[in-house]
Amino acid sequence: SSSMGFGRVTRPKQLVSAEFATTLALVLARGGNWVGAVLFGDTVERTMPPRHGRGQVLALARALQSPPTPSHEPTDLGAVLRAVGGMARQRALVLVVSDFVTRPGWERPLTMLARRHEVVAIQVVDAAEGDLPDAGLIAVADAETGEQVLVDTGDAQFRKRLRELTIARQRQLVETVARAGIPLHVLATDEEIVAALLRMARLRGRWHR
Repeated sequence: SSSMGFGRVTRPKQLVSAEFATTLALVLARGGNWVGAVLFGDTVERTMPPRHGRGQVLALARALQSPPTPSHEPTDLGAVLRAVGGMARQRALVLVVSDFVTRPGWERPLTMLARRHEVVAIQVVDAAEGDLPDAGLIAVADAETGEQVLVDTGDAQFRKRLRELTIARQRQLVETVARAGIPLHVLATDEEIVAALLRMARLRGRWHR
């Protein structure tokens, strides 16, 4: 099935996140692990307490197929992380799958979560993010707020500034996650899910060593 992410095809971040989470849940469940989830759009929409077995994976897959409630509000990742901390009572492996475009104030909840659990951050990024082509005047919508603006993509200085902002935002994210003492992996929207999992597993081994 092509739904597992085979092929170098750029897909929406939400779809890639869902495929990644479903595949990972399947791998963990096959190893006898309990799997749970906190699903969110702009804030927490559903919690699935940890359970084991194929039925839990199927329930998670079905839940991930449902799109989040439409909203133009920025994601409140801090609320999501606090919800995870409240649900995971015993020490667990926690994977935070997000594009990390969020309201301020998520850094402390991430650090607190990392003190109790083994936390891994998975940043889902658009393969072409920060690399705007020269396509003349186009209307651009902010994915979080819905605000639309007209931009001139033919302006070389504008494209340069966009790249600089993207690099600066990424550097800040890397530094924030590093201060929390956890690894950050980047998952591009055109990357094969299985290949990405194998790559992250190898890097996780190096991190622990």
